Amino acid sequence: MCGIGSRARSDVLLSRALDAFRAGISTLLAKDADEVIGFADYGPCWDEDLPHAGEVYAIYLLSGYYGKGIGSRLMNTALQAMPEHDEIVVWVFEGNERAIRFYEGLGFRFDGKSQVLDFGGEATGLRMRLRRYPEAKSLC
Repeated sequence: MCGIGSRARSDVLLSRALDAFRAGISTLLAKDADEVIGFADYGPCWDEDLPHAGEVYAIYLLSGYYGKGIGSRLMNTALQAMPEHDEIVVWVFEGNERAIRFYEGLGFRFDGKSQVLDFGGEATGLRMRLRRYPEAKSLC
C-alpha cells in the first residue's frame, strides 16, 4: 500500500475487512477515530492436519501504528474469541522478521510445515503454532 495516502490506505483496509466478513470470516477492526488502521481475520484452521485448531488468517496494521500495542490487542482479542481451540495457527512469510518476532513474543513456535503462498507473487509461508492449554500433569 505504499504510495497512497492514509485515508486511501484506511479505505483499502476497510474494503479487505468487509470482503472477509462477507465470506463468513470473523473480522476485528482497529480504528483511530473514523479511520480503519488495522484488522485481524480468524476462525477454524483450514489445514487438514489440524482439524481442531483455530487460525488467525490475517493480521495487518498500518505502519504508523506499529509499537503502540494495537497489533497485540487485535491478536489477543482474536485468541480470546476462540476459546474452544487448544491450538492456534498462523502462517508467516519467510523472512518477515518483524512478524516472526511478534508471533514468538505471543508464544507461537515454528512447527516445520511450509508451503508456497501466492499473493500476487510467490513466497514461502511458514506455519507457527500456539499451544494454549498444555496437558495437565498428574499429581499422583
